[in-house]
Amino acid sequence: MLLRCAALNLLSCAVLSACQFVDLDRDLKELESLSYIEGSISLDPTSENSIAIALFSDELRRDQLINAKLVESRDFLIGAPPGRYVLFAFEDRNRDFRYQLGEPAGVAGAATPIVLQADKSYPMW
Repeated sequence: MLLRCAALNLLSCAVLSACQFVDLDRDLKELESLSYIEGSISLDPTSENSIAIALFSDELRRDQLINAKLVESRDFLIGAPPGRYVLFAFEDRNRDFRYQLGEPAGVAGAATPIVLQADKSYPMW
């Protein structure tokens, strides 16, 4: 009986491990299909505040958030699937990841959207 339980546990671990590899393979394929926008934010060099970066879709709904991140340095890299985007960045002075009036901000792609194609990186600024 003990041997049967041990074999069942071993089989369960093998099946779960295989499932994790399937998930990993799917995740890696998704990452490989992304394009990346890389850039640098120009702010007061003495500022120690984080920079919030948000990437919004320009397709159908302009308010659809695709990706967002908080960066400590002025350089950033943000990924998204191929499409048309608007990039919004601001100095998050109170670190709440919400823009408040008075926080320095900038927009790229508002007049002419940023167009990402598959498997390419796009330098900005």
